[in-house]
Amino acid sequence: MQTGNLLFLTGMLPKEGHGAKFAGRVGAELDVETGRKAADLAALNALAVARQHLGSLDKVTRIVRLGVSVATSGDVRDRAINQLASWGGAGSTPAASTIPHDICCPDYVASERRNSLGE
Repeated sequence: MQTGNLLFLTGMLPKEGHGAKFAGRVGAELDVETGRKAADLAALNALAVARQHLGSLDKVTRIVRLGVSVATSGDVRDRAINQLASWGGAGSTPAASTIPHDICCPDYVASERRNSLGE
């Protein structure tokens, strides 16, 4: 969704083709490093959607908010959150025991774009 100069993208999944590449919970079916790879893929998918919507990533002036939700098992929750939070930067990393469709980490991004006058 775009409002003014802000573009909001939610539900950016770690998918390749038509299916989820990383399913399961970090600490159960997936290790922390695989969770990080899933978050990276979801971020790349978000960039692809932004490029498709805006026509070019050159129109993005900054990322305003970036976040990832992580499905974890209780025994690795803190370690997984700390490692993935360092990836997220200016955002947040809430944990959950499950996320719909068995996806380990959907992302959300809010970015600011140049207006049509290039300002």
